[in-house]
Amino acid sequence: MESGKDFLSDIFYYLPPRIRAFFLKLPPNICDEITEIRLRADKPVSIVTRNGCAFITSGGRMSFICSDNLPVITGSEISDMVTKMCGYSVYSHQSDLVNGFITLKGGCRVGICGTAVIQNGAVTAIRELTSVNIRVAREIKGCSDAISDRLFLNEPRSIIVAGAPMSGKTTVLKDLVRKFSDGFIGSFYKCAVIDERGELSCLKSSECFNADILSFYPKPYGIMTAVRTLSPDIIFCDELGSESEANEVLNGIACGVKFIVTAHASSLNELYLRHGTKKLLESGLIDAAVFLDTGKNIGKIKEIFYFGAEDYENCGPCDDICGTEPCGDKQGDDNNGERQGGVFGNLNAQIHKDADIVCIDSRRQNIRQPS
Repeated sequence: MESGKDFLSDIFYYLPPRIRAFFLKLPPNICDEITEIRLRADKPVSIVTRNGCAFITSGGRMSFICSDNLPVITGSEISDMVTKMCGYSVYSHQSDLVNGFITLKGGCRVGICGTAVIQNGAVTAIRELTSVNIRVAREIKGCSDAISDRLFLNEPRSIIVAGAPMSGKTTVLKDLVRKFSDGFIGSFYKCAVIDERGELSCLKSSECFNADILSFYPKPYGIMTAVRTLSPDIIFCDELGSESEANEVLNGIACGVKFIVTAHASSLNELYLRHGTKKLLESGLIDAAVFLDTGKNIGKIKEIFYFGAEDYENCGPCDDICGTEPCGDKQGDDNNGERQGGVFGNLNAQIHKDADIVCIDSRRQNIRQPS
């Protein structure tokens, strides 16, 4: 992984010269920690690290105190910066801007907001841009080791990697593509990556030589195309959510393809509250759901839920993971009250207290959605 300013230089290129000068003064160890650069018209320039939100001083320092003498970025500077990010062709990026983002070279997603132009009840353009959020996309080799070691010892599985925003889902997904494609998990698997927003473009490098990247394909169409024409062993999708996307995933699984997808959700209950992921879970075709942590534990496993009678009866994967004795036959206890109710109301689940890992008896009709 590149460190410090070397990695961020491509992002700094887009910043207004006056603002860029402040960032170039930052120590490399601070640059290593930046996960977001947040720019708001006529407001102080801020960054987000694992320690939270901070502000950039004119001397190139990081401050956790907001004061009147902090440098601010103007609205015209934001407008010029977005124009530069669009390759000086804002019109060609209009659909992305309407959807609230631009993807930079290398996969960094830039969130954008301003004043919406409405025609016939639909947003057709964005004017008077006021906020830009640059999410720093890093490649961290090995960040998926804990997941691959626990879930893919013998063969691929269909899983959901879930977490709140900024939990490292996309970074983990990229590392899993690299491992399956390049033979780090037993075999060289044929991988298809549906990269709807261009955030996984770094996979086109010399690595991932057994992966086919479908850039900017809408996920349903990309999945259908991959299944029909590329004979993949595994299909990877980032940020799955809609029911139409879930339908194509299920069609692909029915054709013998495994899927590894990410989704926004910080708990199993939240996965059930979204139409697409709810449909996947209720289908009985998803083998596990992995939840990633945020903040100082960004990218680390918070919980793993295994679905399926085989996992439930043997409880082998959990024994391998946490090294504890096999779970008891309880349906919850006083020490795990937070797991009762909602999805777990009448669910026969085995829980490893020490590892936050749950094996669920997914004789699927027994799993109910949250009330």
